[in-house]
Amino acid sequence: MKVLFFCSVLLMVATPLLAERETVTLGNEPWPPYVLAGDDKGTAELIVCEALDRAGWDCDIKLDEWEKTLQQASAGELDGIAAVWHTPQRAKSLLYSRPYLTNRLVPVYSSGLELNIREVGDLKGLRVVTEVQVAYGEEIMAALENLSVEQVKSVENTLRAVQSEKADVALVDELSARDLLEKPEFSDLQTGQTALAYRELYFAVSKKHPSSAEIIAAFNESYQSMLKDGSVNRILDIDWVVTDLKFDGIPDFIHRGGGNALSADNSGTVYPVGQKDYQMISQPGFTSSNAN
Repeated sequence: MKVLFFCSVLLMVATPLLAERETVTLGNEPWPPYVLAGDDKGTAELIVCEALDRAGWDCDIKLDEWEKTLQQASAGELDGIAAVWHTPQRAKSLLYSRPYLTNRLVPVYSSGLELNIREVGDLKGLRVVTEVQVAYGEEIMAALENLSVEQVKSVENTLRAVQSEKADVALVDELSARDLLEKPEFSDLQTGQTALAYRELYFAVSKKHPSSAEIIAAFNESYQSMLKDGSVNRILDIDWVVTDLKFDGIPDFIHRGGGNALSADNSGTVYPVGQKDYQMISQPGFTSSNAN
């Protein structure tokens, strides 16, 4: 009888502890390869949800139009957004993590055109198509004010605008462009070889969430552990990532297996987590002696 009573008490104590794990409900629109519609998960979804899982939260991502997602997260109707770029306006209502990926914005245009677009100024005289409510960064946004610009919803529609000759150039994240250009329907398009801008990708929580600061701090810590143990490499399916793990201004190269010798001189084969990391390894004279 005593044993039965003791087990009953243990069960009553353990049940509330098991029930304490809360779900963080996030929003995004489909954005391959970062956020996917259907049962499969994109790279941003996998990184954010694994980091939250390590920190003790469940993760649920609801897909909707981007404008609606931003509004609901700002209003606290969603707990946050899994993959979002930073703007001062958004930061008024969203608390941002440290960046966990970097997006490269590239021009996409018809394969029949011979365009040499190596910087934002080269867009002058061209008709540009962009996505509605996308934060392209100050330099590009300033340049767009003096250009002929059409705005549409979704990456696919920017490419279709180029195909239909409504625009000469679409500004698209490089990995999104590659994902779409592999489809036969977009085989008549190509990407430029030079990134016109870099946008760091963040996880953000609505400031109206009572645990927003706690969630962000826990995410940052968990993401650091994912960098150290090669989990980010695994999710991205790449051998090397580079980031400043110790925040000491020295880039750390991390191999997915942890055993290979560093060859930082071949820096084009690694993925820089943040824009600062890309700038560090792009400096003239950078060698493996400048890295951990």
